[in-house]
Amino acid sequence: MSLLTQQRSDGYKPLLFFFCVFALCWITALLFAGGFTTSIKAGMAFLDWPLSNGSVNPEGWLTESDKMAEHSHRLLGMKIGLLSIGLFLWTYLRESRAWVRTLARVLVLIVILQGVLGGARVRFDQLNIMSESNLLAQSFAVIHACGAMVVLG
Repeated sequence: MSLLTQQRSDGYKPLLFFFCVFALCWITALLFAGGFTTSIKAGMAFLDWPLSNGSVNPEGWLTESDKMAEHSHRLLGMKIGLLSIGLFLWTYLRESRAWVRTLARVLVLIVILQGVLGGARVRFDQLNIMSESNLLAQSFAVIHACGAMVVLG
């Protein structure tokens, strides 16, 4: 056992529980933001990824509704990614139950996969076609939406 993991325990951890509830609330916000972005057809407001128009804070995202919806969805997704990494590290360092650490590992992998799928949808639809001829972009969009449904359970 390493020095970093010697304080692992299998008892109830109220701070970890509240951190998970906090992350779940942000995930719920992300799902609503993604649904809103899709419903107003703003998923391609920015044609690049992971940045938005080459910037973390793109021009016009606070004044144009499509850009605000898409950029907010991306920012929420990044926050969920950071929260998932934090949860993974917390459980790895302090949780002795292997199944809990495995769940945290699976969660961080699913979140990374969802982010990559969303980015792939943008990268493979550079012309903003989303037509029947662009099946690759549509496939990534459908897989990304299915991943959100899996999270909803």
